[in-house]
Amino acid sequence: LGDFWGFEKTDQGKKYNDNKGMSLLFTNTEKGGFLFESAKPELEWFESGRDECFQNPLREPCKVPSNREEFWQDYAKGDFQLVAKKYAGYSVKTYFKGAVPGKLSRKIYKLLHKR
Repeated sequence: LGDFWGFEKTDQGKKYNDNKGMSLLFTNTEKGGFLFESAKPELEWFESGRDECFQNPLREPCKVPSNREEFWQDYAKGDFQLVAKKYAGYSVKTYFKGAVPGKLSRKIYKLLHKR
């Protein structure tokens, strides 16, 4: 179970593309197939070919980042905001930039940081 990167490029993906993403499910065992068959009536799903959905992380493990140990040390300190900002570039400003349309996000950001 994971993210179906590039699903919007498939024939079926064009039909379901709502800009919210799509999940990908592989059934690798008989039990997994049985569970999926049991859940199908409750799901919207479509079958995809292996070439359409097989992504690089499924072919080989991702490379370990050079700052992995530093990340875990910072994370262990319990300061989520530090980790989010330092490693993902996350801040209140980037949150509003992605979640709220242009002028409104700038106004909200200015109000929050007015001191």
